[in-house]
Amino acid sequence: MSTTWQEHIARHTTTALEAVRSVVKSGDFLVFGHAVAAPSSLSKALYDDRERLTDVKAFHMLYFAEP
Repeated sequence: MSTTWQEHIARHTTTALEAVRSVVKSGDFLVFGHAVAAPSSLSKALYDDRERLTDVKAFHMLYFAEP
């Protein structure tokens, strides 16, 4: 059966909250990107799901190297 790219994308697309609920568990350690890689929608979803999650640790680093 042939699938259009639109159908493929629709099957593989989810909301940030659905992604958080299906992947992040209590006690997980998360590593966040920064600047353009900062996952603002995922950060909001984590906040929105805060009642379900406990002891989740997040690591974020902004590194300034010597020139």
